[in-house]
Amino acid sequence: MREGKRSYVRIPIAINVSFNIIGNEEKTKVVEALNKGEGDFYENVSSFSRLIMEKYKLHETKEVNPVVLELLVYLMKRVDEISSRLEHESKRFYEHQAVTLDLGGGGFSFGWDRRMEKETMLDVFLHIPLFPKTGIRAVGRVVSCDEGNNGFIVRVSFDYIREDDREDIIKFVFIKQRELLARRCLGRT
Repeated sequence: MREGKRSYVRIPIAINVSFNIIGNEEKTKVVEALNKGEGDFYENVSSFSRLIMEKYKLHETKEVNPVVLELLVYLMKRVDEISSRLEHESKRFYEHQAVTLDLGGGGFSFGWDRRMEKETMLDVFLHIPLFPKTGIRAVGRVVSCDEGNNGFIVRVSFDYIREDDREDIIKFVFIKQRELLARRCLGRT
């Protein structure tokens, strides 16, 4: 997915990231799994809700019944619980854990305690809270690794990411950017 070099907005944000260092053979397996939709267990929730709406000829409305609203709040709390459990579970499948320093549609950077060679391939899971997804899986390539104050700053570009996942990251970045701007306007940092 490196046809043309596109520029993406990056924002400073701390997101948990899990990853494994992989070779070309593992990269091929990860790309095949992503193309088949494996690992997107909870993406089907939104598709399922659309099917229900179509089946029962339901339409989106502007007004919400208070009972339905209360039920939705309860369900969101349950979803948050499940999401945190899933995040814990996903950490068991990845050898390394880190926190991003910034994130954008083209990649991310993170702090690490040791040098990583340029061109190192990573099987990455970004724990981005975008309902119904619990995160985004991609293949990343280390583009640089520079010494920082507390270790190394590793910059990763997405070598392979599904376009809908990239769009979700871009959407997430813009949501966070609006939140940052709103806080600045209100005088909070």
